[in-house]
Amino acid sequence: MGLFSRTNEKSCPICGGTGFYNVPVGRADTWNQQVDKHPTWKEHRGLPAGAGVAFSEPRLEWDQPTFDHAPLPTGHLRCETCNSLVPPQFLSKKKSSRVLLITTGMPAAGKTTWLKCLFNPSSKKHLIAEPTTQISRQPYVFVEPYTIANPDPRTAVPVLLHGMDLTFQRQHVNVAGVDVKGEVFHQKTTTPDKYMRVLEVLDHLRSMAFSELLVMFVVPFDRTLLRQNIGQLSSHLINQPGSRGTWQGVIWTHLDRAELRSAPDLLAFLQSNEAALRLAERVVAGAEEVFDSRFAAAATAIEQLVQKRRDWTGRLDVLESLTWLLYRLMLAYTLLPARFGVGKVEFYFLFQNGIGQMLVRHCLRLAAVLFAAWDSAGRGDFAGMIREAMVGGAEPQFPVLPCGIEFLQEPTSEGAARDADDGLPVWGDLLLLDILRRHG
Repeated sequence: MGLFSRTNEKSCPICGGTGFYNVPVGRADTWNQQVDKHPTWKEHRGLPAGAGVAFSEPRLEWDQPTFDHAPLPTGHLRCETCNSLVPPQFLSKKKSSRVLLITTGMPAAGKTTWLKCLFNPSSKKHLIAEPTTQISRQPYVFVEPYTIANPDPRTAVPVLLHGMDLTFQRQHVNVAGVDVKGEVFHQKTTTPDKYMRVLEVLDHLRSMAFSELLVMFVVPFDRTLLRQNIGQLSSHLINQPGSRGTWQGVIWTHLDRAELRSAPDLLAFLQSNEAALRLAERVVAGAEEVFDSRFAAAATAIEQLVQKRRDWTGRLDVLESLTWLLYRLMLAYTLLPARFGVGKVEFYFLFQNGIGQMLVRHCLRLAAVLFAAWDSAGRGDFAGMIREAMVGGAEPQFPVLPCGIEFLQEPTSEGAARDADDGLPVWGDLLLLDILRRHG
């Protein structure tokens, strides 16, 4: 039996209630006035009765489903027990196409930003298989107490609910998302009620019906090894790789912050393998043609060289340069479909027998060993599971999905943005492709 089982067809993820009522859409300030008249909403989130919920807006001017009962169906349902707004993806009748996605990460890990990009990206320039008419995602607009366009990370609410309909050709998947704030685990000694409420939510999720469960830990790149990551606090979510019904992995964010610390040291580390050395030389030189027929051999060699060295504490500059190399490969990949004159989806799935998918999979394996190396140099919260999952060369069951979030970078000295497309995730659709693959 896995971490979660599958019983109830239709229940509230916050309290487990099975009754729901329709509500109309009104103004957020109306919602803010009404929430205190429904104490169960804050109670089931471990919030004091007088606690503020929305911090960043002096005036709450966006739309938000209110707590009023609607006489007719509106498409917006609240739980009769805890009054939570429940995205329709949690209540869909077809459990065979319902994916439950749980994400958690410490503050400033990029989790809220990544989720916004996952459900509603403002730009798709550096995504792997989009933009295209073959893949579409329709998010549920509301992430109570905010919206998908404004998912403020500074809210005191410990658990946020997301929803999205994902379509690929004739395949349809409901993605029900649970965003668990990392502050909950960090502050569990000072806010025990909020912490216990989150554990109750996780307990309710165990009884929900779903076809796949994805538990993703969002961890930012940190060359200092000083930042606490969610792996140090998430014992209630971590489970053994490959458990029935549970698919766990890491979203490794902020890779765009990795720097090339020393080109000579990087090349010296790779000099024992000619293919790996030549690949790094091309990337360091800024060559347009980065990938060649020996890329698979080069990536495998780099992977093996990283794994061979067990202690990285004295060579973090080389490890950061390798991480920089990975990110440059990710950027170089996004230019390939246009170079070959094909669409991104065709390049990933079909062109030359799916060469795009092969390139991406090698980068994912490289990301996994690099992340494990960084993790081992720190506390080693995930490294053991990652190495176990990669034994035998099989596809990792505890994957590391690398992601650059370029728009979080500061503008250049001239005042221009680093990329013309603000709000731009790099390889931000990796998880969507894995969901489609698992349901294909």
